[in-house]
This record gives sequence, C-alpha cells and structure tokens, in this order.
Amino acid sequence: MTIGTVSACCLALTAAPAFAGGDRGGGHGGRDPISVVAGGLDGPFQLAEGDGNSILVTQAAKGEVTRIDLRTGRAKPLATGVAGASGASIIDGRLAVVTGEAPGDEGSPADGAMVSARGPATGPTPPIYASLLTGRPGGQLTQFADILQFQLDNNVDGQDPNAPDSLSNPFAVVEDRTHRGFALVTDGGGNSVLRVDRKGTVSAFFVPDVVTSGVCLDRPNNDPEHAGCDPVPTGIANGPWGSVYVAGLSGEAPGEGRVYVLDAWSGKLRKTFTGFNSPTGVAVDNRGNLYVAELLCGAPASEKPTPDEIASTGRIVKVAPSGQRTYAQATLPNGLLFSGGKLYASTWSIAFFFGAAGAGQVIQVNDNAFGADPVGC
Repeated sequence: MTIGTVSACCLALTAAPAFAGGDRGGGHGGRDPISVVAGGLDGPFQLAEGDGNSILVTQAAKGEVTRIDLRTGRAKPLATGVAGASGASIIDGRLAVVTGEAPGDEGSPADGAMVSARGPATGPTPPIYASLLTGRPGGQLTQFADILQFQLDNNVDGQDPNAPDSLSNPFAVVEDRTHRGFALVTDGGGNSVLRVDRKGTVSAFFVPDVVTSGVCLDRPNNDPEHAGCDPVPTGIANGPWGSVYVAGLSGEAPGEGRVYVLDAWSGKLRKTFTGFNSPTGVAVDNRGNLYVAELLCGAPASEKPTPDEIASTGRIVKVAPSGQRTYAQATLPNGLLFSGGKLYASTWSIAFFFGAAGAGQVIQVNDNAFGADPVGC
C-alpha cells in the first residue's frame, strides 16, 4: 500500500493553524464553512472520539496520539514515541493504536519523518510495526495483536506473498460494537478488514475483491490471477443500523475508489459506493449522509509541485441518501469523524512529505462548505 504518489520534496508550505472554534455545542465556528480546530500537527491521519468534549488525532509523522479539546483547541499527548502510528480509538477505556509497516518496507507509511518521534516515549520499545497496540491512555502501550503475523500465516488476499508489495500495513481501527470482538482493523497491505477479539486473536472480517473496472481493468498486479487494482482498505467507521463503512484506495486509480458498507456482525457486503479518488477517510451522520475524504484528488503530475498546487489538492465528498454528491475543498484530507452533530477532518496530512512539518490541522466542516466540485480530479 502506498499513501501518496506525489514525490517528496522540500517546499515552504504554509497553513493557518490558528484556533477558530469547534465546540460540539454549536457555538464557535458554526457560521464559517470551514474552521480550524487545532493546528501545528505533524501528519494528522485518523480521527476518533475522545472523552468529554474532545477528539483524538493520530500524528503519524510524530508517532503520537493526541487529545484535542474542542473548546480550546489545546492538544494533550496520550501516547508518544509510537513509531508508525496511523490510527487510534478508545475502546473499553483502553487506547488502541494501529501501526503501519516498518521503515524500508514497500510503500511504508512509517518511512522517514514518520518515525521521528519526539518527547517522552510512552510507546513500545523497540518499535512494533504492523500491529494493534493497547494500553491505558497516557501509559505504556504493548502489542495486543500481531497483524503482520496473521497475514504471513493466512495470506487472506491470496496474492503472491513474494511479490514486491506490502504484506501488512494497518491503517485504522474502530471498536467492534457487536461485542463479537474487541476491534476492527483495516489492513491496506493485506487488502483486508480484520476482527480482533478480546484475547487478541485476529480473523478475517471482510476481504474485498480486486478492482477490475475502468483504468484498473487488466492492470498488472502481484500475479496474473489478481490483475487489477488492489482494494487497499483505509478509513473505517461504524455506521447506523448495524453497519460498518470502509474506504478503499483502489491502488490510487482515478475514479476507482470505493466505500464498502458491511454488516457489522458478519462482515457481509451490503452495498458499494463507487467513483471516488484515493479515499482515506469515511464518516456517516445520523441522517444517512456519507462523507469521504479524497486525499489526492487533483494532485499535480509534476514531481516538484508548487505550494499552491499542494494547497489545492484534496476534497471531501458528501453523498446524500438520494445519491446526490456535493464537495468541500480541503487540503490533503485524511481522517474524518462525525461527532456531536459536526464533521471533523484531518488536513495537510502528508505535508511532511514536502518538508512542511507542523502544517497539519484538524478542521470542522459545516454544511455550507459543500457545493459544486471545487477541485476536479
């Protein structure tokens, strides 16, 4: 799995990380289409519910899980020194964190700056990659489930394990609300969604098919039997009526991204939304509106994109129950969370690839931000 086909280069990108409100009660920032909840973040990836009036954000470039107070925008580390951290949730009072593949692995999100953790280390030592870690918020994290070992033992996507591709690259984690397990984890490298039970035992929950439509038709892959685009599950969210929503990157192929709607108990496919561009985050509100973060929508083809080109890359798609789609421009959006009647997104999420440490933000996206397509892909 790769996150980003744009090449890394050093650009003087700028963002505006001033706090502009984000109170769940609807006071501050409610009239602006987009308001900044918190800034100065390094590689903000996935978002999750926090305690009280807060949300969690995983700072992948910093190896940190951070609590953001939605009233003040203040950030408090809950776990630091967690190399390769990509997603986190609070489950049964425990902090659950998934880590990506080790540096040097094909397409590793733990590469380079993403393992340059700072501050006191509360994460595991030495780093434990491709795993689900758990612990008390603010305390030591330990390995709860070995996601890589499960893939090595089972090869759930059936592809050639010797191919130069990611074997296991966990991306996001949510609570298993059915109580049949502890957590659900997306493994982009293993092309699967996994269930982890309360003893740390891993099983396959959903294994999407290789995408073979559009530009993915007959695309070379790990072996001739799996020609097409790997589905690459990324973002995951619990939805209404016993559902789970999963975003699929579809090998970053333009227009071939997916959102899979699964039965929360069995993992069976209920519905598939198509036509997305590099989706990495997904959320659903209580009216049935679907939100999808398209990380690389409109990404420039140049190997040395300008700051303006980077700033205009990315959008969030809103899909109404009627099927109508509207769009909000957001720079390099990654994680989404609908909480307390509001939509939040992590943005400038891979700006560190371009030498822009600390450019990441968490924003609040209001209904009036959505309209005609602002970017085009």
